[in-house]
Amino acid sequence: MESDTESDSNDVLDPGDNIEVVDSVGHTLTGRIMLAWKASCADLLHDFARAAFLFSPNPTVQEYVINNHVQADKDAAERLIAKWLIPERTLRTERSRLMASLVPTLWKEWGEFCNHTGGYEKEYMWIAACDGKTPPHLWHSYFSGHTKVLQKLACRVCSKVLGIGSAERSWKKFKGNMSAERSKLSPKKAKMQATIASIHAAENNDQDRAKRMRAGVLWDDEDFATLHLDPHCLPLDCAHGDEVVQRTTQVFRGWLEDWEQESVGPKGCPIFERRILKKYGGLNFVDPVEGKVFSVHQDRTSFQKKKGANSYEMFCILDDFDDIVDDDNQEDKWEEWFRDVAIEEIAEYYNKHKELGVVVYKDGEINESDVDEEGKEDDGSVVDDM
Repeated sequence: MESDTESDSNDVLDPGDNIEVVDSVGHTLTGRIMLAWKASCADLLHDFARAAFLFSPNPTVQEYVINNHVQADKDAAERLIAKWLIPERTLRTERSRLMASLVPTLWKEWGEFCNHTGGYEKEYMWIAACDGKTPPHLWHSYFSGHTKVLQKLACRVCSKVLGIGSAERSWKKFKGNMSAERSKLSPKKAKMQATIASIHAAENNDQDRAKRMRAGVLWDDEDFATLHLDPHCLPLDCAHGDEVVQRTTQVFRGWLEDWEQESVGPKGCPIFERRILKKYGGLNFVDPVEGKVFSVHQDRTSFQKKKGANSYEMFCILDDFDDIVDDDNQEDKWEEWFRDVAIEEIAEYYNKHKELGVVVYKDGEINESDVDEEGKEDDGSVVDDM
């Protein structure tokens, strides 16, 4: 117990986002939790999460915020002001002027919020914050009406649903509403129907969760499978060798699949583009002529317009390519490659570098990555030799 106490006291480092763990292998529960945190903290420390952390009215959270918040949390809230409270087309000078007015107002209101002064000095509002029956966004809608900035931010960030399940269900429903069978449905009505469907699904999930809680079951086998955890929640470093290989191996289908050859309209298709990026993004290959090692850009493609044969091709970059710099000023650091040409080079590269964890399959050795009705890809089903 004495060693655990010493470990915990040395874990948190300034500025607060990076956590150093004495148990870096994951032998203890604390070590395992910290390993999982370090692997996902970049995605979890979103601007919404940081701002919701600052604006939570829960007294326990609020006390922790006062003593442990970092400048990055405040920077996140200020970015949300620029994103939500200032019109998108505002000129730079006017935007700076508005920020100069809104930011000090926010932190003045936040100071009163933390110190329970000004409009937050009434005792009954903090009793409501303690009882746990009033969600934070509703609490701010009830008791932060006197503020000019804080309420607008707090109600939005504190009402965000944890997890992406609702977004996935909403997107699936919206795509169904915009299918060929319902092409005459206006975007506004499609959005309304998707919202209603998402709310209905969320209510069903709440009821299922309540049933499991009454039965004393918070997690089941499906939850562990979804999170890619073994029954002991072990991180990769502590898992069995076969399990590590299974989780870290990426499957690459070294041929142009049928879905890749579907026609694309002149305005393109963002869904099709994301599938192209999911298959090729981040992969490397060597230019057989010049010997340069290219990486396929993870977020960009090259849309080639050709009558009756529009296509998304690969935007390939060198290591020193800078996304901030204009493409015209670094023309020697990127090239556009057609998929039917580069796919052979990608396969050859990873066949030579098997230690990189990318397994290349030929046509006929594994099924194509067709998307099922739930939006999941079959990335690992091998074709039966029979």
